Amino acid sequence: MRKFFRNKGADYLDDPNVSSVGVGYKHVDGKPTGELAVQFTVNEKVSEPEALEALGTSPLPESITVNGVKVLTDVIERSYEPAFHRAPEAATPPRKTRRQPDRTTRAVAPGPAGDCAVATVKDRQFDPEICGLGTKSIGAFEIGPAPKHPAADGEISSGGDSGAAWMFRSGTGAATITVLAGLHFAGEANGSSDEHALACLQQSVFEKLGVTLTPPASEEAVANVGFGPNFLSTPVPLPDVKFDIAKANDGSEVLHYTHFSLAMRKSRRFAAWVAWNIDGGSMKKVSRKNIDFVNDPRLAADAQVGNELYGANGLDRGHLARRADLLWGSTSEATKANRDSFIYTNITPQMDDFNQSARDGIWGKLEDAVFADVDVDDLKVSAFGGPVFADDDRDFRRVKIPREFWKVLVFMENGELEEQGFLLSLDAPIRPM
Repeated sequence: MRKFFRNKGADYLDDPNVSSVGVGYKHVDGKPTGELAVQFTVNEKVSEPEALEALGTSPLPESITVNGVKVLTDVIERSYEPAFHRAPEAATPPRKTRRQPDRTTRAVAPGPAGDCAVATVKDRQFDPEICGLGTKSIGAFEIGPAPKHPAADGEISSGGDSGAAWMFRSGTGAATITVLAGLHFAGEANGSSDEHALACLQQSVFEKLGVTLTPPASEEAVANVGFGPNFLSTPVPLPDVKFDIAKANDGSEVLHYTHFSLAMRKSRRFAAWVAWNIDGGSMKKVSRKNIDFVNDPRLAADAQVGNELYGANGLDRGHLARRADLLWGSTSEATKANRDSFIYTNITPQMDDFNQSARDGIWGKLEDAVFADVDVDDLKVSAFGGPVFADDDRDFRRVKIPREFWKVLVFMENGELEEQGFLLSLDAPIRPM
């Protein structure tokens, strides 16, 4: 059901009368039952067609099928209002007024599901990574009054509470100081006797904003964990090639990098295959400027094709594991993955108008458009790719240049394992410059 909400919840929230959608116990005559249901809350509960039309809303379904299971729905009249409160800034001492830092704030407001923000204060600059966050969907949960422990004034929350932490109490009634339940978002509308509130799940906030309470590791400390076979909810193993595979200095046949792994074809000195994971939910923006293409020191120089192939010709250094696909996780991970992608073991020669999407290259277009009509669960994909080696490949500078490249994308869609495979041809003359 969580996957259903991730994939379809936003569609229901487009209805101006729907204030939230989630999982809850079905209510009968205003009282909760023990039956779980897909629960909609609406600003105004009506059933007549004329009233629905006047609200600009549509009838909600009586049931929803989730992975072949029929789940009843429940509709409750309830609306929420964010409890924002603007606090004046403290007066600045005169001796500190010569330099006022700018504050850059990017709100992430998915509507009724919750909201959050992240801000930096640093000189007079801004963080473009924060400005590029955009709008994201935040997981939230509902809070109701505890009959045995009512609030002193009957109110769960009041104006100015947005962003406050909800904490758990221990069995003795003492508030915990190490377990955070969530971040307050909104309370019931003014004048409503239905006392309720919404809180954002803190882990969802942290994931969407790409922040953590744990100090980041340095780039040097990030391990080359490589491709994760258990990255998707269904295991997807690495390719198994038994012949003509080059060995590294330590005898291993598979080389692991940050978020990707590969094996080298010994006779051709290019990767036989590359496997990589893509986490679309935690992508980072990392510059490719001032990064050099380098050989992998774990392989002998004559076991990999390096910079000697690419000078003064129309060949492009084409990434097999797409650089942009690897820039996810923590900032340190993304930064290291960015550098790892420029190691020559992940590179093959391609014509520039084939490789670069900015020049209408067909390979780049495929990478950019492949998921246009696919609803990927959790925004996670495992990808495989490499060159097709043929005996009659063209020789250039004593290197055989592959004519074709293959790619396979594996992902979960509506709980089912799906895959798409592609074979593209690079059949053009090598143009001297």
